[in-house]
Amino acid sequence: GAPRGLKMAMGENPKRTYGPRGQMPMTRMGSAAVMREAFVKAAEYRKKWDDYLAGDKKTPRPDRDLKLEVLADVLRGKVRTHVHGYRVDDILTLFRIADEFGFKVASLQHALSAWKLAAEIARRGVGVATFADEWGFKHEMADSRLDAAAILHKAGVRVSLQTDHPVNEQRFLVHEVAKSVKAGLPEAEGFRAVTLNPAWMLGLDVRIGSLAVGKDADLVVWSGHPMRIASHVDVTMIDGEVVYERAK
Repeated sequence: GAPRGLKMAMGENPKRTYGPRGQMPMTRMGSAAVMREAFVKAAEYRKKWDDYLAGDKKTPRPDRDLKLEVLADVLRGKVRTHVHGYRVDDILTLFRIADEFGFKVASLQHALSAWKLAAEIARRGVGVATFADEWGFKHEMADSRLDAAAILHKAGVRVSLQTDHPVNEQRFLVHEVAKSVKAGLPEAEGFRAVTLNPAWMLGLDVRIGSLAVGKDADLVVWSGHPMRIASHVDVTMIDGEVVYERAK
């Protein structure tokens, strides 16, 4: 019963993927153009099917296009969009496209410059899944701040923290939380950044992400404070079943 999700990307990743091939999109403008063209086609596809399903006898049954079907469901609000991008101009370009076609962005992924747009992101109710201190291996990461999660939270943005492992070196999620808490994120929000907030971005917060009656019993019992480097996991439960016990 989980909602469907769609990942899109802005900025350097599409450029360095398609640029060496000499294929669109090789630039930021190209990425926006490709995205807009796809949603124009999706809007036309959605209208054809909506007219057909409404019983318009003048409308022949449209041919199915599985790619456009997914994008049409984005426009219908049936698919949650998660968009990778770092820079302010990428985020604002995405918001303009979302406004043009009337779909909502569920989360910004990585988004190291999002702290500069905290108020606008909060106004739109968009989540931000970011790093605690990832920086430097490409130019668009230059605006990274250790207190970015704290700035976003203070503005009213729901923040989650990620490691991007195994793309980057192995990291432990609770240590990423500890860094952000040290930089000003309230401790309770630090825990929500790896539990309830990411569940909310995925549309799964009714099932997971917090300890509440009726939710899945996914629990971890620690030997000490989870953010302490010396603490370890004693017990892990999934759906109420013990799947790991350190003692054993």
